[in-house]
Amino acid sequence: AEDLSVDVGLAYWRTLANPLFAPSELYDATASLQYDVNTTLRVYGGYTFQHQALLIAPSTTITENVLYVAAAKRF
Repeated sequence: AEDLSVDVGLAYWRTLANPLFAPSELYDATASLQYDVNTTLRVYGGYTFQHQALLIAPSTTITENVLYVAAAKRF
């Protein structure tokens, strides 16, 4: 339907060791939904997961989970 939009994304990054930064990797997954309720109201929702890690000992990791819902009124 023209009123509904769905987006899904996956990503992976890996950096190599260099004199300025330690090697690292990142995993990312995203899913989002957008729906036009009518000509002036749009609702959004989605989820994002992200995991980052430094690949040196001791390893440092960060994991994020974000769930969001929003509405936008157009005038």
